[in-house]
Amino acid sequence: MRFDGVEHTWVRNLYPGSAKRASRIGIFGKFRIQRRGGAVMGDSLHTIGIEMWRACPHPGGRYRTDGPCSGEAFREDYLVPELSEDQTCVTVSLIGVPGLSSSFLEEAFGGLVRVNGFTRDFLKEHLSFERSEDWHREATDEIWDHISSATAGVDP
Repeated sequence: MRFDGVEHTWVRNLYPGSAKRASRIGIFGKFRIQRRGGAVMGDSLHTIGIEMWRACPHPGGRYRTDGPCSGEAFREDYLVPELSEDQTCVTVSLIGVPGLSSSFLEEAFGGLVRVNGFTRDFLKEHLSFERSEDWHREATDEIWDHISSATAGVDP
């Protein structure tokens, strides 16, 4: 499997004995990172993949009160628990997602800095995106803009 130019090799099921649960919540596996021809992020780092289309089939809105697939819900239910684990990287797959609003992206990803206290440098090392369409690149650029703005203390 390849995500953002990094080859990931299957290590073990994230939820042993519960592949059905892992599939239902949109987490598709745990991988050991192996970079070819580049720096290795670390032998002990693992990547957790989150398929957004399964975790949040119709993403939109900023807060939980806006709906079950809000940016706040995605951040608190999927991103923060995985990023909080030692030696874990997270790859978010945007493939299959019909679209992403700015308010969703700001709350989900800018909120990692603003609300949860992650640093931009930490996120650059531990967060990546799988994408296949042109608009996915624009969305990931917007995500990093929100993270940078949150780092600079700019209100959404």
